[in-house]
Amino acid sequence: MKTVVAAAVALGAASVMAAPILDNNMRPKPINNASGETDIQTILNSNLGGVNKATGQSAAGIWGSATGSPLSTIPTLLLEQTSGASTQMFGIWFGTDTTNLLEYDLILGSSTSGNPGAAASLFISGNTMFVGGFTGFCGTAINCTGVSGITDARISTGNFGFYFRSGNTTGYSLDMINGETRFMSYTDGATNWIFGFEDGGDNDFNDMVVKVESLNRVSAPGTIALMGLGLLGIGALRRRSAT
Repeated sequence: MKTVVAAAVALGAASVMAAPILDNNMRPKPINNASGETDIQTILNSNLGGVNKATGQSAAGIWGSATGSPLSTIPTLLLEQTSGASTQMFGIWFGTDTTNLLEYDLILGSSTSGNPGAAASLFISGNTMFVGGFTGFCGTAINCTGVSGITDARISTGNFGFYFRSGNTTGYSLDMINGETRFMSYTDGATNWIFGFEDGGDNDFNDMVVKVESLNRVSAPGTIALMGLGLLGIGALRRRSAT
């Protein structure tokens, strides 16, 4: 038994060093009412059928296309309420290891402050991503890729997350990357999602709010691989001790 425990501890230590991405957000988290601002509950009422901001929090941190490949969706800015609005960004990340993420800003801070409705056209086919903009926002509010797109082995229609960034503060969709909770996600139970960002310490998660459609939550490959490795290792040790 001591051998089994020691092996499990060793596996855990190895996993920390390798920093695999684990879809392990713990929800719910406390959300305060927005003082003198539009509360995120108002956004949920208007866009997600009244999902409750406290009890309706999703633990999701990694998503994939709800329609298979290719992925086509439109991330849309719904709300910004912060002094840092002019520099805030919303982006997408790919990867299975925290030391090797590909990050791409979708909605830029420039020209989005006070202009809800800025929307990016996001299209992913295989390992290539295309980002376009609506209503003339390319290059200002939307970080368009151009017709050639961006190709990278980490890009996938079935394994990605999102992030918000304001100055030196980044809120990834997975708490394990942040070390804290700055990203809140909600779903209507189907494929529509609302994401909220907390850039400071008042925990109202309405500093930037974005809607994204046609997504499903997926299990992180790192989670599955780590669990499989642990079970295989413990099983092998038990077989040895039995002989």
